[in-house]
Amino acid sequence: MAKSFATTNEAAAIKKQIKSITVRGKAWQEDVQICAVNIINHVSIHHETSLINQLLEAMPKGARLNAITAFFDKYAKAVYNDETKAFDPVRDEEYELPEDVEFWYDLKPEPEYKPFDLNAKVIALIKQAEKVAKKANEQDTIDPATLTALRTLVDVAA
Repeated sequence: MAKSFATTNEAAAIKKQIKSITVRGKAWQEDVQICAVNIINHVSIHHETSLINQLLEAMPKGARLNAITAFFDKYAKAVYNDETKAFDPVRDEEYELPEDVEFWYDLKPEPEYKPFDLNAKVIALIKQAEKVAKKANEQDTIDPATLTALRTLVDVAA
């Protein structure tokens, strides 16, 4: 069942909500930073990464998970395991976190929003198909007639 929310269209009430989100958001970012630095120190001493993985799992939807993951990848004595989708410890010399550590939210910036552009997508597909066609791999299937029709659709010369 969907959760219902109290709504308003009053600018003053909405501005109050925005201010609250700003204050709570900054506090939340700082909380995550402090927790992440503490986790990095824990990992460097105990060579145990479960707390990294717990924090990543605890991140709410909408949080910049790639940024916090990049933070741990850069600063923790741990390596991301693509198979388990978790961090594993790196057991070597002791590690001390640099004093000039970046904020986690400054890593892996969120991509700029780009509206959907069908012609640009089709042109990119044509270029990709042309590149693959030049390799002449038997497993790839690129119908020359379809490629020509796509070029005609978006007026792209061969």
